[in-house]
Amino acid sequence: MAIRDLLWACPACGQPESLARDGRAEKCRACGARLRRGRRATIVLEVAGRAPQVREAREWVDALGDPDDGQREVSARVVLRDVARSWPLREGGELLGFVERFGPDMTGTLVMSTDAIRFQPDAGPLRAWPILDVTAVQPASSKLQLKVKGHDVVTLRFIDSSVRLWEARIQRRLREAWRAAGRGEIMEFQPRVSAR
Repeated sequence: MAIRDLLWACPACGQPESLARDGRAEKCRACGARLRRGRRATIVLEVAGRAPQVREAREWVDALGDPDDGQREVSARVVLRDVARSWPLREGGELLGFVERFGPDMTGTLVMSTDAIRFQPDAGPLRAWPILDVTAVQPASSKLQLKVKGHDVVTLRFIDSSVRLWEARIQRRLREAWRAAGRGEIMEFQPRVSAR
């Protein structure tokens, strides 16, 4: 997992989606700060002219807080993969879940508005999912999995953006849409969206 998959903004300057790979580290395109993995679960922030700061990954995430970009429409370049085949996983006759095998990569642009998530592949037809039809949001390593009512699971790998940022954005939009529709407060996003 890349640091930018966890940290949606530079902890030095706060610029969203500004981290890019720089050898074995990541560098902020806005202020030049470097982030690299430290010992165990730490991330080291190096800013010119200052002593390095070492914090647990969770501390950096908490310091950034939740993104509230206030934008009605946001987009990112992604690689989408559909489920090509799935089968039930059972233990002693009890259904534990499903095993999925994903199909080929499709590169395109993901766009989220207040009421829908759309994927426009570089080649092929547009896909659109109403936000209220999203039934699960689950991060998986450097990818985000979405389940939409009436569709199989899709997995999204963000090319230049943060998985954590997009997980938070989609969760925020879902919460807003559920409240507006009178569905209650969302308590859980995985394995399925549920409210109290």
